[in-house]
Amino acid sequence: MRKQLLKSCIFSLNEVFRIKAEHLSFEAKCDYLHNLKHMFEELHHGGHHLADVYHVKEKHARFLVSHWQNKGLGTATIKNRLSQLRYLFNLVDKSKLLPKENSEFGIGQRSYIATENRAIYEIDISKFENTLVAYSVQLQQHFGLRREEAIKFDVSYADMGERIRLQPSWTKGGVYREIPITTLEQRALLDELKLKVGSGSLIPKAKKYGYQKRVYDNAVAKSGYKNLHGLRHAYAQRRYFEITNQRTSGNGWHAPFSGGKHRDELSPTERKVDNEARRILSRELGHSRKQIVSVYCGV
Repeated sequence: MRKQLLKSCIFSLNEVFRIKAEHLSFEAKCDYLHNLKHMFEELHHGGHHLADVYHVKEKHARFLVSHWQNKGLGTATIKNRLSQLRYLFNLVDKSKLLPKENSEFGIGQRSYIATENRAIYEIDISKFENTLVAYSVQLQQHFGLRREEAIKFDVSYADMGERIRLQPSWTKGGVYREIPITTLEQRALLDELKLKVGSGSLIPKAKKYGYQKRVYDNAVAKSGYKNLHGLRHAYAQRRYFEITNQRTSGNGWHAPFSGGKHRDELSPTERKVDNEARRILSRELGHSRKQIVSVYCGV
């Protein structure tokens, strides 16, 4: 009987995601479903025999957090899992049942103070023999895109003239966003993509994202890098300078990791510009909190 209840609950979870989570990318949806199914299995083994995801309550979330803490999971892992659980609560119209702050679950604050600069300022594109991979790498370099975004990028959809737009199905968390085009290099890359690739993503015809992701990862490993997320860090630092320069009529400054002043060295007026730059940059990078910009730019 209990196994049947769990089976029914998992079925309802799949149905909720099929109907209400269409904006998530395929990869994100698979990740969310995998983790949430495991959560309901944990609830089942803990004596909470739900038959439908619409029956989920705050007490179930608190049980899971306590269970994860007892297992010794790290703060970041617990926060990520709770974030996915919040997403489910939102899908079933129960978001108001959960406290907004993680601290109310007894979860410690995560630090966004970076101790090292991970930026990759220069990269030899000729190392990437696969043309589509080379274009994805250049998109990461010039627009600060994540790997998945750079592989799924479709210039015929994205290019809006003065900015590019990213479909929710490309992005982490299914968040639509736009990024301004501010350099000649960015414009030249988009024009070349239109000429050489035309419409469609940077995934070969008849292939899926998973296939091209493996091709990309192998090419990056061959080039000598563990990953190319550092290109996103370098982009963020360049963009920080652009924004502060725009807001001060040409008197901008570099990010701390690029040799600029630290925030405690800024004047009150400069600090206001710094806050605005970090807020704008956070939105353009696809993050919800400007504190995360410190990981890219320093403090």
